[in-house]
Amino acid sequence: MRAPDRDRLFRLAARQAGHFTMAQAETCGFDRQEIRAYERGGTFGRVHPGVYRFIRYPAPSYGAVMAAWLAAGADGVVVSHETALWLHGLSERPGAEVHLTLGRQTDRAASTPLRAVTMHVARRRWREDEVVQWEGMAITAPARTIVDAAEAGTGAQAIERAVHAALTAGLTTNKELTGALRGRSKRVGEMVMRAVRTAPKAPAPSAAP
Repeated sequence: MRAPDRDRLFRLAARQAGHFTMAQAETCGFDRQEIRAYERGGTFGRVHPGVYRFIRYPAPSYGAVMAAWLAAGADGVVVSHETALWLHGLSERPGAEVHLTLGRQTDRAASTPLRAVTMHVARRRWREDEVVQWEGMAITAPARTIVDAAEAGTGAQAIERAVHAALTAGLTTNKELTGALRGRSKRVGEMVMRAVRTAPKAPAPSAAP
């Protein structure tokens, strides 16, 4: 059996806000007993079942999101709803729980619930342009994030602020928001489109001297 490669594991964890999974540790030569020994020694900390972090690694603000995303399986899972709003800079607070969405084809929705994590199951599979990469995680793109949050019960004022911020920053367009509303309820459509209509207009380009 090869010796554990702690440096390799650290480099891997550094790309994941200091976190790693048991499966990733095993690829670096660790077994479960060694992981537990490092945990008892205060080098590793267990965050979720099968997910650990380097205790002394500087914890970024999104560390809990990364840990939850890894614990949910990462592949086929996206960060969504109010958590994605926060990561996109469209809300000021991350919320009390991390919101993740599972693809319809997965059976992981029946797995053990994760602490402080809300799991959603996609009504339809997201299109390629509805998911973007953020610090190595898959998260819903701004337009879909806003519409998902509205559908899940985020308040009208928060949705209005998110729409205005996204349009002002160029993170989405009226066309993308309209497209994300396909198949959604009348309530959600009215909420989002009201926010679109009240969004500040971009200033007209100044005339050349």
